[in-house]
Amino acid sequence: MKRHIPEYDYAVIGSGIGGLSVAALLAKSGKRVVVLEKDPDQIGGWAKTFRDGAYNYTIGPRYLWDFGPGEVGDRFLRTLGLDELTFCQLDELGFDKISIGLSDPVDVPRGWDRYCRDLCRRHPEETEAIESFFALCGALFQIIQAWKQDYLYYGGPRALLSALWNRRVDFSTCFTFVRYSRWTLADALDHYGITGRVRAELCAQLALTLEPARDVSLLGYVAVTLSYHAGAYYPDKHFNYLIQSIGESARKDGAEIALGKRVTRVSAQANRIVAVQCADGTTYSAERYISNADPAVTRSLVVPATEQSRVPLIKEADYGRPILGIFIAASNLSMDPAVLGRGNLWHLHDESVLDRVFDKDCRLDQPPEYAHIFCPTLVSQEPGLAPPGDHIILVMVPCTYSQFVDASGASLPDIQDDLDSYGKIVVDFLDQHYVPGLRESLASCVIKTPVDFETEIGARFGNAYGLRFDTRAAVRRVQNETGFENLYLLNAFTSLPGIATGIMGAEYLYRQLVDDK
Repeated sequence: MKRHIPEYDYAVIGSGIGGLSVAALLAKSGKRVVVLEKDPDQIGGWAKTFRDGAYNYTIGPRYLWDFGPGEVGDRFLRTLGLDELTFCQLDELGFDKISIGLSDPVDVPRGWDRYCRDLCRRHPEETEAIESFFALCGALFQIIQAWKQDYLYYGGPRALLSALWNRRVDFSTCFTFVRYSRWTLADALDHYGITGRVRAELCAQLALTLEPARDVSLLGYVAVTLSYHAGAYYPDKHFNYLIQSIGESARKDGAEIALGKRVTRVSAQANRIVAVQCADGTTYSAERYISNADPAVTRSLVVPATEQSRVPLIKEADYGRPILGIFIAASNLSMDPAVLGRGNLWHLHDESVLDRVFDKDCRLDQPPEYAHIFCPTLVSQEPGLAPPGDHIILVMVPCTYSQFVDASGASLPDIQDDLDSYGKIVVDFLDQHYVPGLRESLASCVIKTPVDFETEIGARFGNAYGLRFDTRAAVRRVQNETGFENLYLLNAFTSLPGIATGIMGAEYLYRQLVDDK
């Protein structure tokens, strides 16, 4: 009997940054690749851009790390021949601004050591505690950076044990990593006696993990926060151009990117996947399959159902928390760069607000107690987001998934009026405290809930970051391999959320599949 020859070498389910990146690398190496994306218009997953009239908004990312010269993002783009893509650095003297209790924003400068000196200058009575905390974080970041270059993190505990056995890492480094892998950020802050305003400032960017200090992994905090201190970047031509350029590179090298292809069935036979079927009735077969979708979604698609246990099961409690995204457009608004400027603004109602806002419903009848505010049109003047003279402002606030669904899990039918009212409250709040004139210049305000993110990009329960950033995050990443010999997982659950980490996860899997260093 003649063996059926699959049409493709690789079928990639989903076009998030990980799926898109591995598809581009595989196509560059000469593999026959197809990417199946359920969205009929856009690629990019959490990094996709949506349009509202004359304005374009990126759903997820605000800024990047690891895109400086010679860093992983830069090396990846050069591999694809995308040398023309350029990135601007956020303001080195204040890439983050922190406002506590509506005080004048405090600038967070680039550079962990420089930030330490700045904090000590403003809080001389806590110099010893601050310097000790910063020294610990710096030492842990050096380990994380070294292991990241060696891909030990993505390989899981076995890769670390193998590296230790082969003396690629020393015992004392492993001991340090394991010791602090059990610490939360609060453990470290408490250990050095850091309280009050200094503690609030150090915790201000916790929306990057959506965990309070008492829960967030110290290693997770260090990895994210110090990565931005090493260099915070934004694409000169905005995120849509970056994502589309990666897609075009894949197409140029022969990959097929099929839009409007929602996979509804993953057919298994013995311990192999033999085909995937889409909602429109089309079927694709490949030698190997890579799922960029949520592992639980991938698991649910496997037929027969008796084979679903070969794909890891992620419990609801292990999912990271969701966000409420508020996307605001202003027409002919003169922005004061001293307030938002070329960076992020973190608004905290008071010093203790981060102990109470996570895993709580967002109050839709009052201004946000905690918010991340970003104006990309101030960071880059390149066209693509808004008409000349106009601006867009992105606001992110913590919330829960349950406040937007009924008991059956369906979206609440009457929530839109509350969201419209909340949009006006947020606009008034920004107008009064940070963006004078916004109310009169308002062109539109769009709010996306966790249910929208679940529906539009497949983020189960609206989770923003894959697995939670708790103390288990250092050792429990989902592995790429499944119980099927030709099905692999690649997403924020197998690596980490973010553009650079998505690319690194894709490169790690690519190396395993193609053995190309």
